[in-house]
Amino acid sequence: MILVLLVLFAFLFFLASTMIQRRLLRQLMSFVTFMALLAVVVSITGNMYAHWYTVKEVQTEQKKLFPISSNEKLKYIISENVGTKSKEVVVVSKDKADALQLSIQKPSLEHEIHMIRTVHTEAIVKSTTLTYVYKNPLAKILFSISGNDKCLEKTISTVHIPKTWEVFTEKQADYLEAKQKEMSSEAGVAKEKAKAESYVKNEVKKELQKIEKKAVQGDNDALSLLMDKVKLQAKQKEFIQKFTVQYQEIARLALLEDVKKR
Repeated sequence: MILVLLVLFAFLFFLASTMIQRRLLRQLMSFVTFMALLAVVVSITGNMYAHWYTVKEVQTEQKKLFPISSNEKLKYIISENVGTKSKEVVVVSKDKADALQLSIQKPSLEHEIHMIRTVHTEAIVKSTTLTYVYKNPLAKILFSISGNDKCLEKTISTVHIPKTWEVFTEKQADYLEAKQKEMSSEAGVAKEKAKAESYVKNEVKKELQKIEKKAVQGDNDALSLLMDKVKLQAKQKEFIQKFTVQYQEIARLALLEDVKKR
C-alpha cells in the first residue's frame, strides 16, 4: 500500500508542478504534494532500517538434546569455541536418542549460542527469538509489502549440559572414537580382559590376606569364614564383582584423562 502512495504522490507532484497554470496555486500544491512524497519516503526508510512501525515480539522455545554416545557411562557432546575471545560455541549432539545423523548448531550474525553446565540429568537448549511485528493493522496494511512483519532480529540459544556429561573438542572425539575402535578389536578385548583379570586377582588376594591376618590375630568372624568353604567362595565372588566394577571405573577415568590430553 505504501508503494501505491509513493507512486500516487510522485504523480500528483508532477501534475502540480507542470499542469497548474496559476503560479501561487502551483507552488502551494507542489509544496504539499512534495512534502507528502517526502513523508512517504521517510516512512519507508524509517520502517526498513529503524523499525518505526513495529514492536519486538519475544518467543521462547525449548528442546531436548541427546549425547553422541549411547554408552550410559560415557555420555558426551562435541563443542568448539568460536574464535579466541568469543564466548559463543558450536555444539554437536543428537536431536533423538536413535538418530543416525548428528545435529550441528552454529552461531551466526543472527544467532548467538552459549553453553552452561547444569546439575540436571537432561540436556536441553533454550532459545529466545526476537522478531519485529507491526504495531497495528494499519501499519501492517501500509508496510507489509516491505517484508518487515515477523522480521528476525536475533535468536539467543543457551545449551544446558549436565555436569555428568563430557564435553569434547572435535579432535578429542575423533581420538576417543579411534581408541574405542581399537579397544573393541579382538586384540584390544583380549588385552583389556587380561588387565582386568590381573587387577581383580591382585585385589582379591589382598582382601583374602587381610582376612587371614585377622584370623591369626584371633578374629572369630575371620576364622569362621576361613573354615567355611561355602562362605569363603561366596565372599570371593563378592570381591570379584566389587573389583571388576572398580576396574571398569578406573579404566573409564583413565580413558577420559587420556582423551582430554589431546
